[in-house]
Amino acid sequence: MRAKRLPTALLTLLLALLTAGYVAGFRLDKYALKEEKDDYYIYASCYPVYAISSMIMRDTPGMHLIQLTQPKEEGYTDHSLSDWESALLSNADALVLMGFGFEGFSSSLPSGKAAEITLLSMMELKVLPEDCAVLDLGSDEIVSLGHGSPWFYMSPRNCMQLSEVMCGNMAYLDQEYAQGYYDNLGEATKVLEPITERSESIECLKGRRVAVAHDALLYTASDLGAETCVYIGRKTASELSEEDVSKCIDLMLSNDVHVLLIEEQAGISDPEAFEKAGITVIRQQLMLDRTPAFSYSGLLEGLSANLDAIEKAFS
Repeated sequence: MRAKRLPTALLTLLLALLTAGYVAGFRLDKYALKEEKDDYYIYASCYPVYAISSMIMRDTPGMHLIQLTQPKEEGYTDHSLSDWESALLSNADALVLMGFGFEGFSSSLPSGKAAEITLLSMMELKVLPEDCAVLDLGSDEIVSLGHGSPWFYMSPRNCMQLSEVMCGNMAYLDQEYAQGYYDNLGEATKVLEPITERSESIECLKGRRVAVAHDALLYTASDLGAETCVYIGRKTASELSEEDVSKCIDLMLSNDVHVLLIEEQAGISDPEAFEKAGITVIRQQLMLDRTPAFSYSGLLEGLSANLDAIEKAFS
């Protein structure tokens, strides 16, 4: 039996949001857990969303968090739901999405009983600087050019914001246990703060001109005080051919850029060419290959490993 009641301060906040008609991510008059029952099934679109959600839903009685999709190193921009995934959603009470193009299947979701929580609904997403040089290597996901990059979770500080959004949504959907979600938010903040502070203390990229070869790494560059001067648009996990490498080097050197940030799973046909050109290549994890077995610790470990890679590159 669910017994925790909403504290007065939180009730006041939620009433204000009700008056406005919104809690971040969904319309209150359209979505809610309408059916009274002992168990609810909340589906997270993919691992990064699962990790953020699990921080807030930890040890919550009667709430079951499930990762909808399998790990996919190339990301979910082009992903279409399988028959099995669609069948799983038919049992969902709520679906948690990153949003803003992160999940390609979001526009084709069946309308129905499930609440949809979009974590990015109220976030200010990173876009390319106006004077950034762009090399398009066949990407269909240069969302950062106009709409902002949805890879918001790549920043430790942003993960705290996403946790707050998830907490607010769950506190509304499951008001009897609202205090439990806010308690979990406090614990999430405790584990994210040290990584955030470490990120802000790293000096090796501050003021440096860098190239980013993935939308996600706009957040990495920003967090570490780097100046994104070159953007290389490509599909997640795609390979840089020798010709691509040559184009990257030419554009970077012509813009006085000697640091390249690229995702860990990217292929580089001629990595030595970057080294010969005096360019430091730093690989970063996107955490797309993880499963619920990692819980939220896989996200924390990935964020920490990314900072390790940056410091190691300049040690």
